[in-house]
Amino acid sequence: MSFRLFMLTPTHHMPTPTGYLRTTIALAIGTLAVTAGPAFGQTAPPGVAPASTATNEEPIVLSPFLTTGQREGRYQPTESMSGGRVRVNLFNAPQSVSVVTRELMEDTGTLRLLDALQYISGVTESTIPNGLDRVTIRGFQSDGQRVDNFASGSQANLDPIFIDRIEVVKGPNAVLAPSGVPGGTINAVTRKPQFRNFGSLSAEVGIYSSERAELDYNRVFGASSNMAFRVVGAAQDTEGYADDPKRVYAIMPMFTFRAKGGGELTVQAAYSDSTVQNWWGIPIDPSSGTNTEGKLLEGVDRFLNTDEHNYRFERRPEFRVLFTQPLTEQISMRLAARYSDYKVGFQQVFPSTTVRGGGVDPLTGNYTPGIVYGPAPDYTPSPAPPMPRILPRAGTRAHTSYSLFNVQNDYLYSFETDTFKGQTLVGGAFDRTFSDSETINNLKDPIDYDAPAPSNVTLTQLANRVDTTNYSVQAYLSQNLSFFDERLILNGGYSYNNYDLQSNDLLTNRQYNTSVDVNLLSYGVLVKPLPGVALYYSYSENSTPQSAFAVLAQNSPPLQDGEQDEFGLRVNLLENRLSATVAYFEILQNNYSIPNPANYVFPSPVPPLPALFSDRNAQGWEFELRASLTDSLSLIGNYTTFKNRDPLDIPFRGTAEDSGALWASYEFPNGSRLKGLSIGVGVNYLAERPGDVAGGVTAASTEEHQIPVQPNFYLPARTLVNLNVGYKFDEHWRFQVNIDNLLDEEYLAASINRFVVVAGAPFNLRARVTYSF
Repeated sequence: MSFRLFMLTPTHHMPTPTGYLRTTIALAIGTLAVTAGPAFGQTAPPGVAPASTATNEEPIVLSPFLTTGQREGRYQPTESMSGGRVRVNLFNAPQSVSVVTRELMEDTGTLRLLDALQYISGVTESTIPNGLDRVTIRGFQSDGQRVDNFASGSQANLDPIFIDRIEVVKGPNAVLAPSGVPGGTINAVTRKPQFRNFGSLSAEVGIYSSERAELDYNRVFGASSNMAFRVVGAAQDTEGYADDPKRVYAIMPMFTFRAKGGGELTVQAAYSDSTVQNWWGIPIDPSSGTNTEGKLLEGVDRFLNTDEHNYRFERRPEFRVLFTQPLTEQISMRLAARYSDYKVGFQQVFPSTTVRGGGVDPLTGNYTPGIVYGPAPDYTPSPAPPMPRILPRAGTRAHTSYSLFNVQNDYLYSFETDTFKGQTLVGGAFDRTFSDSETINNLKDPIDYDAPAPSNVTLTQLANRVDTTNYSVQAYLSQNLSFFDERLILNGGYSYNNYDLQSNDLLTNRQYNTSVDVNLLSYGVLVKPLPGVALYYSYSENSTPQSAFAVLAQNSPPLQDGEQDEFGLRVNLLENRLSATVAYFEILQNNYSIPNPANYVFPSPVPPLPALFSDRNAQGWEFELRASLTDSLSLIGNYTTFKNRDPLDIPFRGTAEDSGALWASYEFPNGSRLKGLSIGVGVNYLAERPGDVAGGVTAASTEEHQIPVQPNFYLPARTLVNLNVGYKFDEHWRFQVNIDNLLDEEYLAASINRFVVVAGAPFNLRARVTYSF
């Protein structure tokens, strides 16, 4: 059975012939293949200033699709690529774009991206610390990886050895990530070969989550020094603070060739192998309710680990190619491609019980510990039966194989007149994703929290077997105009997107096909009324398709549509040593999906129940600060406050609606007796967060008076302090100590529901030595 579905709204959804667009993009890439050969060896276009110089003094023209690496201070880059696919000055961007530098990652001892991203406004912890790089952005959950602007699913945390910087675009982005998360896009930009010789070896040990070695080796070669080779790699075999094992191997060799005319070709081959235990913690105490303190089960070690059979794994080879070329004095081209054929999987088993030691008050929607309620009309309260301390356990084992092929092709036309200058970007992208997934339900021996013991897992039945083949085609146009010496900047973008989706349910031998077309817009204006001051407004859209199986077999909405309005004030002060942004945003998102809590029961349903959908409204304020007050003192910090609610004004699981963080680093100057010593201190605050999925209304609700069900417990607010001390002995040797959770605060890091709550990491000391050559 086959279906073809077109989504049409009066404002921006319109069917367009898929075949025509695919042919057009194929012709563009084909034309490039014919014309790029001779262009690759041409001399530099006149009027284009060289960006760098090779050892033989021949000029190299920097592509507008590459960043220069310029910055005002240690944590103050001045450029980004992720806002609109081309290099843009961050001060001139009519949308919030934040960049995490490699220096911040190294100073904070980053082991997962959130370690550094927490110092960016609006990015906070979500529900799974040990995988998927799951965070929330402006209250919307973000999973998986986007590397060099190529997105993919993942079970592992992306290893930081691959990453040069992280760029975060807040809110939807019609050109960069038309099907991305409405809260924003996190784009990890990989390290590339450099045209200088250098290298380093590092080793790290610590109390936990350490035992790690890293390599970074770069060499320039060729008769005219126009080729560079680099390889980065890491190996880690360690245990976490709950004795949860973690093994990671990652390596990425790469090669870059530069031509005299400005052409540049980079080829990367990356491989990562990650196996991490799925430690899910212990249940919340039955005394924890909507209005009472959230705390872990009394009488149980907060780091009790009974997840000996649970794991996440990922085996990912990936190949990427980036080719940039100036075609004329005014036209430049970018061609990027990615291929990956990889496997991911997990085993997870959760405890659960329907006897929770409390219940939801039908008259308030609050979960009340120790009390349950009778039927209508009186809803008579009575003592609740105590929650048992021996709980059954059930879960799933899932394995998925992915095959990804992606191509992006962009052309930039730059022009200037007596009254204005501008850039016109046109391009297209093609993505093919194939996946084959299998889910098997399983049971585990019940857990006695007063006498935990090793246990066995029994596979029960095949719950799901689906393969999918999805094609997406994107064509986009972006126009940027600046007037009055960049005092007024206008920007507009349009993106057409087609998704051809196919799902094969191998359990029922049924095939589902659907196609969705959507047109997306973005635009913005930025005004500089005073030197160093910019005011901006932007509007952007996104639209994410569901799988064909979800749409046609589970009646899920075919699209999740979002839009954002953002107003901001940006300042550069003290000769650009201090930069700050204040932004107000409002995001409207329909059909936003969250995991169905009914899948976390005993026994697990077959097939798994579909996700839950609701409209969401997020609005609030962000403040971000970066400063290099002296050559020695650098700061980065933020504060965010917002509401992200469903139509019943209920907050979402794992979302802290208030957060803040500050990192300060001081390097003693060369003339000091403490030359070579550096100290960094970080403070990170999260407000309370709902610990479980809430939804629906109580039995006492009427059509005129709806009583929403509230979150049944909250993870309490917490503040963590981290410390970094480094010492550079000479040009070769450097020693660094990172202390995480310096004050050893006890806190709750994350949760899935009442029975799966992860205690936060305690005090941890890690020591690292680096030899540079």
